[in-house]
Amino acid sequence: MRTVQVVPFDGEEMHTNVTARRGHRSWIEEFIQDFDLDYLQEPLDTVALHRKWDKVFQVDMSSMSSSKASAGTPRFLADIDVYTDGSQEKDLELNTAKTGAGFVIMRGEKMLISERRWAAFDYKLKDKNTVFQAEIFAIKKFCIMMLSHLEGSQDSWITKNGTIDIYCDSQSAILALNSIFVCSGLVGETIDLLNELAQGVRSLTIRWIRGHKGHIGNERADRLARRGRDREGPPDPDAPRIAKATVKSELEYAVRKLWSCLLYTSDAADEEDSVDLGGR
Repeated sequence: MRTVQVVPFDGEEMHTNVTARRGHRSWIEEFIQDFDLDYLQEPLDTVALHRKWDKVFQVDMSSMSSSKASAGTPRFLADIDVYTDGSQEKDLELNTAKTGAGFVIMRGEKMLISERRWAAFDYKLKDKNTVFQAEIFAIKKFCIMMLSHLEGSQDSWITKNGTIDIYCDSQSAILALNSIFVCSGLVGETIDLLNELAQGVRSLTIRWIRGHKGHIGNERADRLARRGRDREGPPDPDAPRIAKATVKSELEYAVRKLWSCLLYTSDAADEEDSVDLGGR
C-alpha cells in the first residue's frame, strides 16, 4: 500500500493465471477485493515530509494552557469570530462511519447574515475520512469562503484592517497547523490558504475553544458538522483523500477478520478429523 501511487504497472498488466508466478501484489489486491477494501487503492492524503516555515497567521498557544483561567473560552474581540468543528459517528461492529464538518461565522455573539441567510455551512465527507481531517477541512473551507468576501469583493465581510479569530476545539488540528513539519496534503493546503487569507486582513489568529461547554458558536458549529455527517448523498467534491492512518487501521481490521476465519476453518477441520477417527 505504501507504493500504490508509484507502481510502474497496474493490476491488469500484472495479472497472470500461473499460480507460481503470482506475486505479493496480486495476493494483496485479491485480499483487498475479498474484504471490500477497494477504496484503499485510491490516492492517499500523504505527501513527502517537508517544512513550511513562513506563517502569516498566528496560533494562540496560551488558549490551550491549563494554567490560564480564560483558556478555551471565546474573547469576542475580533471583527469576525469563526467556529469550526468536525463530527464522526462510528459503528464498531460493522466497521463503518459517517463524517462531517461545519463552520459558522459570527460578529461577537450575533450571527453574520449575508444575502438574507446566516453564514453557516455544513459538509458531508467520505465515510472513511477521520475526525481530524474533518476538523482541518472545516478550517480550509472557511478560508476558501472568506477569500471571496474580502475588501473589494461585491459582498465584503471585512476590511483590510479587520481581525479574524478562528475557534477550533481540536488541539491536534491546531498543533498540526502550527507545526513546521507537513506530511498531509490537506494540512499543507490549509496552511497555504490561511497564509493567503491572513495577507488580506490585519490579523488572523487560531484559538482553541473547549468543546461542549455551552459556547454558542461552538455549539452551532457542532450541530452543523453533525448535520453534514448525517446528510444523505455523495460527499463534498473537495473531500480529503483517505488518510494513511485509515489505511493502516482498515488493513489491521481485515487481517484480524481473516485470521478469525482461518482459525474457525482450522478448528472445524480438526473437529471433523476427530469425529472420523472416533468412528473407525
